[in-house]
Amino acid sequence: MHRCLDGAQGRAADARVASAEALRLPTVAAFGSYESMGLTNTHMAPIWELGVQVSLPLFEGGQIRAREAEA
Repeated sequence: MHRCLDGAQGRAADARVASAEALRLPTVAAFGSYESMGLTNTHMAPIWELGVQVSLPLFEGGQIRAREAEA
């Protein structure tokens, strides 16, 4: 916590630091789609696509430390 800043300025500085620290956390995203494919309307086949993406900030250490220092 920033003792030299009062009220709103201190809370804003703490929020910026917390935001920079949150960049170290992994993120998870899910996606999906449904389509029909075929040559005619009577011979359509359903196509499903589902997936999950996980992002790990492995090589972001320097950038995250710089953002924390700036905040």
